[in-house]
Amino acid sequence: MTDRITVQVRADDPLSEAGVISLLRPRPEIRLDDGADDPAVTVVAADISDPAGYQLLRTAQHGGSSRLVLLVSRLLDHQLALAAECGTAGIMWRRERRQRSARPHHPDRGHRRRPPPAGPPNTPAPRARPTPRK
Repeated sequence: MTDRITVQVRADDPLSEAGVISLLRPRPEIRLDDGADDPAVTVVAADISDPAGYQLLRTAQHGGSSRLVLLVSRLLDHQLALAAECGTAGIMWRRERRQRSARPHHPDRGHRRRPPPAGPPNTPAPRARPTPRK
């Protein structure tokens, strides 16, 4: 087996950090940084259009000799230049999951479930009666 890559995760909010960690933890080739070693890669999940996110990227750059990977949902041209100035070695795109249908998702089976029919089974739908002409 090859050596595992030590990865540190930093984010501008705790939920994003926990999400990235939960995606990386089961990967056999990745070892999450516990603070003992200098990580080989630092993944920064931040919106660098926000000053706090840009500052997080800059402090991650000064944190050691690790390669920086930026996780973003969008990136404008001038933000790409800022990321390059900070020493970003790679960019990963964050994909937002959007619900495309109104049917409920059944998570324990991994598929969507159709809602129950409106009336009793095998009952024809009521037909509109024509109005009598006078």
